[in-house]
Amino acid sequence: MPVTKNALKRYIALDKCFSNSGRRYSLDDLLQNVNDSLSEQDPNSTGISIRTLRYDIEFMRSVDGYDAPIEVTPQGRQRFYRYSERFSIHNKPINETEKAQIKSIISLMRSFEGRPEFEFLDTFGPLFADKFGDNENRQPIIGYETNLDYSGKHLVPVLFNAITNNRVVAFKYSPFTGEEYSVTCHPYYLKQFNNRWFLFGRNEELDKDIWNFPLDRIVSVVESNLKYNYNDIDWEEYFDDIIGVTKVRDGELVDIELLFSKERAGYVKTKPLHLTQRDTENDDGTLNVRIQVIANRELESLILSFGKNVKVIRPESFRESLKNHITEMVTHYK
Repeated sequence: MPVTKNALKRYIALDKCFSNSGRRYSLDDLLQNVNDSLSEQDPNSTGISIRTLRYDIEFMRSVDGYDAPIEVTPQGRQRFYRYSERFSIHNKPINETEKAQIKSIISLMRSFEGRPEFEFLDTFGPLFADKFGDNENRQPIIGYETNLDYSGKHLVPVLFNAITNNRVVAFKYSPFTGEEYSVTCHPYYLKQFNNRWFLFGRNEELDKDIWNFPLDRIVSVVESNLKYNYNDIDWEEYFDDIIGVTKVRDGELVDIELLFSKERAGYVKTKPLHLTQRDTENDDGTLNVRIQVIANRELESLILSFGKNVKVIRPESFRESLKNHITEMVTHYK
């Protein structure tokens, strides 16, 4: 049985049920959970039948599937399903069917390499080929950054589909400080930065057309019946003036000049801070860098990460802001 995107969504929903030792699931319960999961992905989904559900369970049990230890416990006329031992398909190596499909996808993706609109494949193509290519018996030769424990990643497909289908969503938002509160959001854009995902959309309660929600603070997303409020923002252009995801309302572009030590000059030249970066090499090996951005906390964090190897030359207001941060840091070590 080929593992299609829709089927994988069903297996993930069943896996969650089978892993829940605090509740027993009948076939009707499993069907309800699977169909609810499909509706989250596609509001127009008609769900699956009991027959398809039975096929899914048998596939998950099979060697070609996940070899899942699914046991059935009869009680009266009911039959309840669960894992007989600690298990999850997320911890199971991918099966041969999935490998074949991934290889087919890799082959298709790499046929687009070199085209301007597919520049991301220059990195992802080799990465996928290294992980799922033909040389399966050798050690991997590419390492990449990931955050397996990131609590917001499961919301990416849910919110992606809400944006695609122009659906308003409602959720609980739990800030790091303060009490949890309810939000109604018209979702527009998803962005990843520094291993975290962020949702940008209209905040209905605050009547703000652009609001930023970190996904790891969002709880229990559900669809709302409110009419969707469209926007015509060019989101790629929206982030051109900043580093990170925080754009200060009515913030102005600022010319920032930095002086990097010769130890960090080469790094900054090969990994520019921003697309507006302009460099001037000095005779002593140091590097003057100029960027034009809207200042925000991500910019400050980036510059502070260079420690003693960078000095803010101008503007004076930004220089003083960094100086105050450093002074406060020093007090922690007195």
